[in-house]
Amino acid sequence: MKHAYPHHLSEEILRLWDNFSETGRSKRYNKLPDGEVLEYLISTCYQVSMMREELRSQRFRIALCDLSEFPPEVGPPYGFLRIVFTEPRAFHEYELLKLSPASEFESSLIGVCHDPAKGLQIWGLINSGTRWIQAFQGGSKIIMPMPDSLVLDITGPGSIRAYRGSNILAQLSAGRITMPHTNVLHSRWLARRVESVHKEIIEMHIRNRPGADIAWATISESFVARLYEQVIKRIISSVRNMKHGGIIILFPPGLIQRITSPNPYVFIKYMFKYEEPVRRLRWLTVAIMNELAKHYGSSKEPGKVVGWGEYIAASNKTLLELDEALFECARLIANLATVDGAVILTRGLDLVGFGAVIKGTFSKEEIIARALDSEGEQRVYERAEGVGTRHLAAYHLCKEIPDVLATVISQDGNTSLVTWMNDFVTYWDFLPMTVEDPELV
Repeated sequence: MKHAYPHHLSEEILRLWDNFSETGRSKRYNKLPDGEVLEYLISTCYQVSMMREELRSQRFRIALCDLSEFPPEVGPPYGFLRIVFTEPRAFHEYELLKLSPASEFESSLIGVCHDPAKGLQIWGLINSGTRWIQAFQGGSKIIMPMPDSLVLDITGPGSIRAYRGSNILAQLSAGRITMPHTNVLHSRWLARRVESVHKEIIEMHIRNRPGADIAWATISESFVARLYEQVIKRIISSVRNMKHGGIIILFPPGLIQRITSPNPYVFIKYMFKYEEPVRRLRWLTVAIMNELAKHYGSSKEPGKVVGWGEYIAASNKTLLELDEALFECARLIANLATVDGAVILTRGLDLVGFGAVIKGTFSKEEIIARALDSEGEQRVYERAEGVGTRHLAAYHLCKEIPDVLATVISQDGNTSLVTWMNDFVTYWDFLPMTVEDPELV
């Protein structure tokens, strides 16, 4: 497999830019500079990502846009605070190396513009706040989308994500370009696998409705999937931040009794007693649905349907406390992954145990499939060489038990979802999610 470099990423950005539309939004159309300028921009960021400044690795974000995109009177959390230099700075490696520590990755960007006569220039800093991180770390606060311009996230050595506004176009990492259409969390096949669990949770909520003393609003059918998506992203991001890596395995309900007894697949060193605390995520989800339905309930609108948009907009104290409890539970699961061995969950994210040893291994000579789209219909085949023991163990288990879902998080933060599909062990690279316009959720 040939490696990809900055010029490959710039080619993909140019190819995708004009075909990308932001449905439902009316924005001024922003063009990219020509290919040579774009390649220089990305190549410079790529070079800086390999450098260190006083032993600090480089992580920073860049917005290629005019400062007029940002009104001077607003700032986080409901806007962007732009701070302009009295004199623009030339765009090159040295300036980025010195500016990146002042532009904290989690909360700021470096503002860059292109002047046909003067070339690329750094005009100042943009304080975005930290809510944008929810796009790939999970969360339930309203996120302000970026202006319709090129945004680059430099996340580590040789790793660059490119966005149009807040919507990801492509990622260059480990010499490979990944596209957002591989976002497996939004796939139909994954939705089918967890459908029964989500229906069970909805039914638990519905059983609570007759006892309400006021009319409840109706919860959208997609709400459970959206909430669980945020929890999964929070688990993954927490494991990444711990710089340890780990494996999280989801078993279908019918196999739980088998794997908690002597079996040829896994040995669970730390197994939990099956009681209510291990089902906490499920019960918190039902409690959130109940409170959301109550909060928006009205006898004047008995058929009102509420969902994710209403949830992130609500300032209800009980909902905020339940939301915090939900993500504390996600953090607990992430902490379990720091112990050697896999974390074992059900598809409903009920806790089973951790420190699990997968029995057997996968030969590096065997062929696996890398999915190029979310449904796994487009794929390339490769040998399982070049990966560590975590990946090989997950591949083996998914081959032995086709209904298993395994999330493998490497120490460097790269993350894959693995399962058995179409006669091969198949994996998807994880990408951050698209940031939705708060007016459209």
